[in-house]
Order: sequence, then C-alpha cells, then structure tokens
Amino acid sequence: MPIDLTPIPSSSNTGGMNKAKLRELTRFYIDKYDDSWIADSDATRFDIDDALDLALKRWYEATLCSRATYTLAAVSGQSVYARSAFPTGASRIFDLYLVTFDGSTLIPTSVENLNSLNQNWRTATSATPRYWMPWNDTDIRLYPTPSTTDNIIIEGFQLPDYTYFDADTDEPPGVNIADHDALTLYAAMLVTIGEPTDENAARQSTLYTLWTSKLAKARARVSGKKNVKTIMGRRLDRSRSKWNCDETITMA
Repeated sequence: MPIDLTPIPSSSNTGGMNKAKLRELTRFYIDKYDDSWIADSDATRFDIDDALDLALKRWYEATLCSRATYTLAAVSGQSVYARSAFPTGASRIFDLYLVTFDGSTLIPTSVENLNSLNQNWRTATSATPRYWMPWNDTDIRLYPTPSTTDNIIIEGFQLPDYTYFDADTDEPPGVNIADHDALTLYAAMLVTIGEPTDENAARQSTLYTLWTSKLAKARARVSGKKNVKTIMGRRLDRSRSKWNCDETITMA
C-alpha cells in the first residue's frame, strides 16, 4: 500500500522556505508515522539539520546548479597549483572542467598521454602553457610550465557554502525557490534510515521516488535541455565543457 505524504503544512513565508520551515516539513514527513524517537537536538541519531545540509550537498552534485570561476596569477617556473591557492571558495569545486591561461583555453590531457609522446615532459623548458590536467585530487598541473605570471582561471561546478545555510532564517543558497521543499524529502529519508523497520523502508522508497522526480525536473531546467534546439536530427547540449583525454597533443 503506498504511503501518502500529503498534505503538507503550509508555510507562512511568502517567498521560499527557510531552514526553520524546512526542518518543520522534514519532521512532518517523519512524525506523520509516529517515529517519536526522532527529535531536533544534538542527541538525535542523525540530526535533521545535518540531514538538510547533506541534502543540499547532494542537490548541488546532482543538478550542477552552481558554477564558479576563480583567478590566480601564475608563478613563473611553477607547474602545479592547488585549488586552495585560488581565492576562497575554489576548494568547493567538485567538477573542474575548464582552465584558461592568459585568456586562452587550455586543452585537458593526462599523464598517460604526455608520457606516450615525450617521457621528458616533466623537465621541459618553461613556456606558455597549452594543456592542463588533474594533479592529485585537489591540484592541477599546467604544461608547459608557465614562464610568465599571467592569470590562470579555473571554472567548475561547486558545492554549497554552508555559512549561508546556518541560521533558521536562511533559505537554501543557489536552489530555485520551487525546489526548496525537495531537500526535506532527502533529509527525511536519511534520518529514517537509522530505524530499519518495514514501514520506514516503504517510506524511504516513496521519499526517494519523489526526490528523484524533483531532481529530474531541476536537471532539465538547469542544463537548458528543455530549450535545446534540434538541428539536423541531433540535440545539441553546450551547457558545459566535456573532459576529453583523447585530444591529439603536440609537444612544444
């Protein structure tokens, strides 16, 4: 028998839902089925605020709703740059897809590609970079090594800044007003996982189905795929750059 998750409490906020309202709605989904063991305190098995924070993180990852660019002056003779060296916020990028040097887009590559063409590329003479690649999990490496101090600009999808989602009056940053309530679906699902009952298992399935429906609509809106024109029978999506390590590389 399907679990009914309606009606929901109405919000007195004429705009979006702030964290206090999101917490209230999350509790509604939980308490509707008499899970009295869940309370809003630090002593809960899984705090509802923590669950809302994780839901916001997952929303950013799944919808790619937040792009950002960060700029850093290169250091002559330095090839590796940590994201933490860029302005505050760059460390929140989880999908880096574009790097430019002095206004020119660099070609993404890999260690394997460079090794196959020139095993001495690491010690090559400094020059104007033409390629970039991930170096460790949080750094990037440019090739050739920069010989000037021109700007490096990175662009990617980033995770939320939780300092803007801390107070009860804060609304979810970067989330469309129509999707605020979606965070409560994922948060309620996370919280109820701590009580493995048949009823909760059924509830989690229903919550997850509603969550994924919201995600699908948001993805289409964010990517612009609803408005992509059809040209010669093909749908073109230029909403983001694609990482392609099969580029043909010429050595400087």
